[in-house]
Amino acid sequence: MNKRNEHRVRFATCPKDCYGGCVFEAYWDEEAEEKNFLYGKPLRDHPFTKGFFCSKLNKREKLLYHPKRLRSAFHRKGDKGTNNFKNISIDKALNLIKEKVESALKLNTTSILGAFYAGNSGLISQHSPLRFFNLINGTVTRGGICNEGGCEGLHSLFGTYSTTNPFQIVNPNAKLIVIWGSNLSANNIHMYRLVRDAMKRNALIIVIDPRKTRLAIDADLFIKINPGMDHLLVKVIINELFKSGQIDKQFLEKHVEFETNIIKKAHLTDLKRIILKIGASKKKIMRFVELLGEYKHQTLFILGYGPQKRIHGGKIIRAIALIQIMLGNLGKRGTGIIYSQSDFKRLLKRKLINYIENGLTSSKTKEIELINLDSELKTKKYKVLFIYNFNPVSSLPNQNSLRNTLKQKDLFTVVIDMFFNETTKYADLVIPAKFSLEQYDIFAPFFIPSFSITEGGPCTLKNCLTNYEFFQKLEAILGLDKDDLMKEPQKDIFLNCLRLFPKKIKKNLLNNGYHLIFEEKSIPFEDLKFPTKDHKIHIPPHSLNFETFEEKRKKKVQNNEFLLISPSHKFFLHSQLGPIQESHLIDFDNVYLSPKDIKELHLKNGETVNVYNKYGSAKYELNEMKSLKQGLALIYKGFPSRNLNHPNVNIFTPSQEEELGHSGAYYSTFIKISQD
Repeated sequence: MNKRNEHRVRFATCPKDCYGGCVFEAYWDEEAEEKNFLYGKPLRDHPFTKGFFCSKLNKREKLLYHPKRLRSAFHRKGDKGTNNFKNISIDKALNLIKEKVESALKLNTTSILGAFYAGNSGLISQHSPLRFFNLINGTVTRGGICNEGGCEGLHSLFGTYSTTNPFQIVNPNAKLIVIWGSNLSANNIHMYRLVRDAMKRNALIIVIDPRKTRLAIDADLFIKINPGMDHLLVKVIINELFKSGQIDKQFLEKHVEFETNIIKKAHLTDLKRIILKIGASKKKIMRFVELLGEYKHQTLFILGYGPQKRIHGGKIIRAIALIQIMLGNLGKRGTGIIYSQSDFKRLLKRKLINYIENGLTSSKTKEIELINLDSELKTKKYKVLFIYNFNPVSSLPNQNSLRNTLKQKDLFTVVIDMFFNETTKYADLVIPAKFSLEQYDIFAPFFIPSFSITEGGPCTLKNCLTNYEFFQKLEAILGLDKDDLMKEPQKDIFLNCLRLFPKKIKKNLLNNGYHLIFEEKSIPFEDLKFPTKDHKIHIPPHSLNFETFEEKRKKKVQNNEFLLISPSHKFFLHSQLGPIQESHLIDFDNVYLSPKDIKELHLKNGETVNVYNKYGSAKYELNEMKSLKQGLALIYKGFPSRNLNHPNVNIFTPSQEEELGHSGAYYSTFIKISQD
């Protein structure tokens, strides 16, 4: 590490909570008075990064030294709801916080709440502040708002949600690749490139999505289904596979536990009516069934997170997985289900987190579900709220309710961030944060089964702090740490975490910047022994017998009512990267419909319209999106429209959580659109 530092080159990992987890070499000018970081060079030898960044953050130096980056602490001088602050010193900010924390500690230690997520997905950035909350016996959030429903759905089948090495995509035996509910070209560009490579070797591509994505245009088969009807498509497919004798009976008998009447539940008495609900042509669906039979034991599924962002999302993902189970497409070359790979490294990651959070002592914090932050704060049990690595006043659902809750006069809120954002509008104090490149950290990307590191470079902004450094300073003036738990520097936490790795992994991290859990050709569960009690796959009795929110609601939909989806924009990641992608912020002013829907509403492209439901209302510009299915509306998530009459799309989303994994049911909502 020292030799490489002399050359001003350090390994680094993109900290954003996305599929890539790109690993790169960071080039620094150590002697510069400011702007030490020069540029990042993505690693060519990393089998997923492959020498290129996505379009979202390929110029991270612009973000690091952006003129709007916060360089001091800020204290509110106006009412909550605006970014109206005055500069104060870090020491003065800490003393203000000290008074509030001491007052809360006298009342109840659990009245101090830490809310965090994966705005910086580094393990130390996320989890080291919990040392502070352990010291005070405070409360912290747990869980997430993203893919937890799908993870739980898969876990109920396999005892894990990680079953497949994603590099099976390059295996020549993967002759049929099914991309279900994932816009790879916008959200997973590195996998998109690998799919394109597979197409060059003549692999067949099937895309199933309510939107005509870039990959759908060139796919061998595109099935444009109605949103929330995925499980009905699964029923039709499994029914046809049984009828045609394509089910792998030997695989089912030996490796799967299920009720025999699941076959009866897949039997459809009114196929015409079901296909009408699905919204795709019978001819295309039957062609899909033919290809699944033709390429049995040569088919790979890539599942996106869109289908599970619904109340019944976990059940939908579980239902889709049944196709691969019925065909025996697991544990073989070029087969499987690619969703999230985090569970492959769960035990080792848990070992790291235990040390980062507790220094190997026992945890003493109370936990609440992150998705329930609004309802928890409404109880008024909490007096001090710390928010880091998270922008809840953009990312959480039912925003009007949350914003009103955060205005409570007896709730003192501290936000740690690099920029002012929607959440800082409700903060009493804002602490300037260091960028991920300016701190040592370890990463465990959710899509690639690997670990990687960032070797922190110098920060020339003297007031900026890492999350851990802030809580270190706060603990120091509170004087609570009798065991010196908070005195360990962040770099030492990093080095001690490296010592917890097996020697081979540690060596690869230091020499290469990353370590892959599997060889590219490795096939997890090749022995077909899954981490369940009897090592078999277990299919719950009602895996195909449920009705989704969308299916029920469709019966009552009015002419001007549309199911709302809110995907990430190609150039943004949730509510991040706005300062360096300002030219694209105009897209957040729009609500998108299919051209046919606009015509049927007797409205015009570019017209200002009212968008509303029981959760909120706002004005948007109406624009057409030819790729959308009729009955579907799209507003990009992450940023407010430049029209200050409303904040962001999550004013329309429900508080109700996904039922299996307690993640956000963001796509289970309808909006109405009318002329202004």
